[in-house]
Amino acid sequence: MGTVPFFRPPQTRINKGLSHEKINFDTFFTKREILKKGQFLFTLPASRQVLFDQFIIMATTQNFLLETEEEFEKIFQFLKNDLMTLRTNRATIEMVSPILVDAYGIKTPLKQLAQISVEEGRTFVIEPWDKNVLKNIEESLARADLGATPLSKGGVIRLTLPSLSEERRKALLRLLREKLENSRQKARTVRDRIKEQIVASFKEKEINEDEKYRLIEELNKKISELNKKIELLGEEKEKEIMNI
Repeated sequence: MGTVPFFRPPQTRINKGLSHEKINFDTFFTKREILKKGQFLFTLPASRQVLFDQFIIMATTQNFLLETEEEFEKIFQFLKNDLMTLRTNRATIEMVSPILVDAYGIKTPLKQLAQISVEEGRTFVIEPWDKNVLKNIEESLARADLGATPLSKGGVIRLTLPSLSEERRKALLRLLREKLENSRQKARTVRDRIKEQIVASFKEKEINEDEKYRLIEELNKKISELNKKIELLGEEKEKEIMNI
């Protein structure tokens, strides 16, 4: 909605020199923060006070919903990217692209140093843009927990993933479930924190009781949706691990 001048109705008292105080509607404030912003004081006619209170409820509500969505999306995207690095029978570029390589005096992700592709489902083909760092890349791949030894020839590194043993599959499944549960725990922590903020906002009369219950219901709905997405993502990864 952008930055707009704060509405100055008749009978409004504003501290001298602050008549052009602005509120950014893209950033939502609590009622206390709005009253405190710029240290201006005002009184409103009853009809306009109702409109002002409605705006406060709308802004506070929107703030809670936006914060919930943003926090839950961060949790899901982190998990999604993390699971891409998990070793399966199928080679994916994401498994090796974040591997850090000692190059030019700093640790640099492999994806910034070389072109990476996959041949025949299990073989990584890595071609450094600068051949001087080929040895560094080879050493970093050898240290990575991939269960394979990199081989270089003609300035190109190839690394073929072996089939997963039954023992290794079980270990990966345990690791997968641990990562899934960690994400669920993060979501519960966010939910509890935002719920506490909602209750505090109600006690401060920034939202009414109906809004409090509606927001808590919406919060529970969003965590249920996130848990379903986490579950589906876990099922897909489990299939990859168990695929022979």
